Amino acid sequence: MHSKARPWSFFENFPPSKNPGLYGTYCFDPYLERLIQNKWSTHIKGMGLNHHVILGNELTPDWIDENLTSLDLFGGQDSYMVLNGEDIPAASQEQILELDLTEKFLFISFSKSGKFFLKLCKGEGEFKTMEAPKFWESDKLLDFLARELGTSLNPQIRNYILTHVTHEVGSFINALKLISIHFGGNKVELESLREIIPPSRMDIFHLASLFGNKNKKEFFSKLIALEISQKEWLSFFNFMIGHLLKLTGNPSGNSKYERDLAKQKNLWSLSEINNEIKLFGELQIEAKGGNLKEKLRLAYLKDYELELKV
Repeated sequence: MHSKARPWSFFENFPPSKNPGLYGTYCFDPYLERLIQNKWSTHIKGMGLNHHVILGNELTPDWIDENLTSLDLFGGQDSYMVLNGEDIPAASQEQILELDLTEKFLFISFSKSGKFFLKLCKGEGEFKTMEAPKFWESDKLLDFLARELGTSLNPQIRNYILTHVTHEVGSFINALKLISIHFGGNKVELESLREIIPPSRMDIFHLASLFGNKNKKEFFSKLIALEISQKEWLSFFNFMIGHLLKLTGNPSGNSKYERDLAKQKNLWSLSEINNEIKLFGELQIEAKGGNLKEKLRLAYLKDYELELKV
């Protein structure tokens, strides 16, 4: 059995069972993957079982024969947690699919979703995928992480983080840990917070609004001034391609972003949208190892020259 869930819903029924058998998870983020592993370990230790942790590349056919196939002469129940399941040797994978685990727990943690994980999902056992949040679900992600770390956020501080911190698991966690270190259980003052967590996040919705409303000169001017990681650039350009694709459909919804999309749709022809999608594809290539800032400057100058002609 295989199921999928966002981080805040994932742990509603995980760990899934107290019955021996084959279990596995795939997670998109290393911190959340460790959280899954910790909760599984706590679950197993709480049942008083012998808990063993091994790496995927150690799961050789001989190891399986010795630890999972042979009978336990002492009648104890063992649990094995495998890290980096994607590294399990090919020779061992078929053995795992055929194991009789009526008396043992085998939990495999995957940091990459590959053919073996997908094959496991179609067989016996319980498997879960932790899905990455959609870009509009960052508030739910922050609330979830704050609960897990035991950090209380008042509305003002929560809004500051959502506005000024990059919407990634690692960035949210760093911000929450800094709050815990510097303020402990004391009231968090916004001015003090600005000193330890300066604004670092690009406002993707504002930038998308600028571009969607054809204010491209200001759009590229803001991008040129940004100093962010390669990962953030790639994520943003991917978001912009998705934004433009939405303009080819029938945007609907009640959020500010969706209402803005509906207005922008009337400003663009299909050929213009295709040209801009091509541009953001080229910017992705430059972000991976080219001269991105030069490409952005050229785009800015091109739009500036068009304004002069008008």
